[in-house]
Amino acid sequence: MRRREFLAAGATALSTAVAGCSTDSAYAGSFDRPTDRWPAAGYGPAGTSHAPAGPDAPTEQWTLDREAVDPPLYGYLGQPAVGDAVYVAGMARGYYDSEDLDSVLAGIDPESGEPLWTHTVPEGITGAPTAIGSTVVVGTGDGRLLAVEGGETAWTTGLDGAGLTPRVFGERLYVPDASGALRCLDRSGSTRWTASRSNPLEWLLGDGEPIRAAVPAVDSDRVYAAFSTGDGGRSVVAAFDHSGLRQWRLELQSETGYDIGPRGIALADGTLYLSYGGTIAAVDAEAGELDWEFVTGYYTAGPPATDGDRVYVAAKNLYALDPADGTELWRVVNESTPRNDTDLDGVPFLARPAVADGTVYLRAAGFDPADGTRRWGTDADSWADSGKYFTDPYDRVPMANLAVTAEGVYLTHATRGVQKFA
Repeated sequence: MRRREFLAAGATALSTAVAGCSTDSAYAGSFDRPTDRWPAAGYGPAGTSHAPAGPDAPTEQWTLDREAVDPPLYGYLGQPAVGDAVYVAGMARGYYDSEDLDSVLAGIDPESGEPLWTHTVPEGITGAPTAIGSTVVVGTGDGRLLAVEGGETAWTTGLDGAGLTPRVFGERLYVPDASGALRCLDRSGSTRWTASRSNPLEWLLGDGEPIRAAVPAVDSDRVYAAFSTGDGGRSVVAAFDHSGLRQWRLELQSETGYDIGPRGIALADGTLYLSYGGTIAAVDAEAGELDWEFVTGYYTAGPPATDGDRVYVAAKNLYALDPADGTELWRVVNESTPRNDTDLDGVPFLARPAVADGTVYLRAAGFDPADGTRRWGTDADSWADSGKYFTDPYDRVPMANLAVTAEGVYLTHATRGVQKFA
C-alpha cells in the first residue's frame, strides 16, 4: 500500500523577513495570458503550460548552434523563456559539472535567431530562466537569485541554497532553493518573507538536504511549493498564503521506490497536478487532500500540463489523463530506437508538454488533444534515431524543451542548440 500522510497545520506562521507583511495576505496579482510571450517554465503563474495561441503546422525557421554563442551554450539546456528576447541558459550542473565549464545565459533575437548578448555565471545556473519583460532572472549555484538585463547584472539576492526557477505573480517573485526554503521577493530583489526549513517548526520535517524542488504554482489565494527530501522518494507539497503563513502540508511516498522528487506543479480549477517519481498526483488545492494518482510505469515523469479538459504528462510516453479521476484517455508511444543494450527504453519524452490553440506540443511535433493523433511535424522520435549523441544525461532530464507563442515554437535541443519553428 502507498503510505500517505496528511499533516494539516492550519495557518502556522513561518519565518518572515520584512516589515509590513500583514498586508501581504490581501495581495492579489494578475496574468493577462499574452500571445507573444512565454515568461517561464509552465507559461503563467499556475504552471499549466496552457497558452492562448500557437503556430499551425510550423516548419524550421532558424537554428542557433551552441557554439555560435560566445561563450558557448554548453551544459544542459533548460526550458527557454520568451520576453523581449528568447532567453536560454546553458546550465553547468548535474551530469555536466566541471570546474572548467561556466554557465551562460543568452538573449537571442526571436526573428533572426542571432545572439543579442551573453552573461557568464561561473558559479553555475541552476534553474531555467524566467522573463520579466526585458529582464531575465535565474538561480545560481552559489545561492543567489540573479537578474540580468541586456547582458548586465540588474540585481542579485542571496538565498539559503542554490537558487531554482522563480515564479512571477503580479509584483512578486517566488523562488525555491536547494535548502528547502521558499522565498518571496519583490521585482527589485528585496525579500518579503521566507518559509525556511531552518525555522524551528521544520516545515518539511525531514532529514538531509532536499534533492529537487518544483517551480511553484501561484494564484490569488496561495503559493504552492513541492520539494523532495532525499529520503526514499518522499516528496512534500505545501500551500502558503501570500504573507508566508502555511495553510496545509501533504506528504507523498512513492510505492515503487523511485527516488526522483517532484518535477512540476500545475494548478487548474482548484486542483494541483504534481509529478513525482513516475507518478502523477491530483491534490485538492484548498484542503490539501489527495484525490487520485496515476502511475506511468516509468521511473520518472516530466511536469504536467493541463488545458482543464485533460492533464498531459510525458514520461517514457506521452499521456492524456481525465482530470476528474486520472483515467488514461490516450497515449502517444515513444518509439525511439535504443543506442545500446543499456538503453532499452530509448530516450524518454520527459519534457513538459505545451497546450495552445487546440494543439499539444512536444519536441518538434503537434498532437490533437482529443485523441493524440499527430497533426504536424516529423517523427518526434527521429532525433533519437540519428545516433549522433549519447543518451545517458537524458534519462532524468528532457532532451528537448519548448516555449510556444503565436509567432512560433522555440526549442532547446540537446545537440541542435536553439531552434524556432513557425
